[in-house]
Amino acid sequence: MAATDHCLASHRPITVEHPDLLYDGLYEAPQLVDAAVQADRTPGPGEALDCYVAAHARASGTRDTPTFRRALTVRLAAAEHPVMTRYWQLAGQLTPDLTLGAADSWFRNALAAGTAAG
Repeated sequence: MAATDHCLASHRPITVEHPDLLYDGLYEAPQLVDAAVQADRTPGPGEALDCYVAAHARASGTRDTPTFRRALTVRLAAAEHPVMTRYWQLAGQLTPDLTLGAADSWFRNALAAGTAAG
């Protein structure tokens, strides 16, 4: 399956009230998750996940709460697209560095694990 213009146009990522706050807030999160991956930590709670969720909360005009985390888990799952998932899998095979897609997957898994436990 190729990433066509139609496919990408039909894929609507999650929308937030303040996308600029989201992108600013997410600047540090991949660096933190890279450190977690390098330390061989499985996706879970910690500074990296807190940074990621806080950025989403600020961009949505709310606070990081257990209710927000559950809602974010659902929104992120609904925004997944198989073509983009495959794209990031292939990109990860081309570089030894952590890709944004791999970081995002780590965050989603950490968030899902945290909300399932809570």
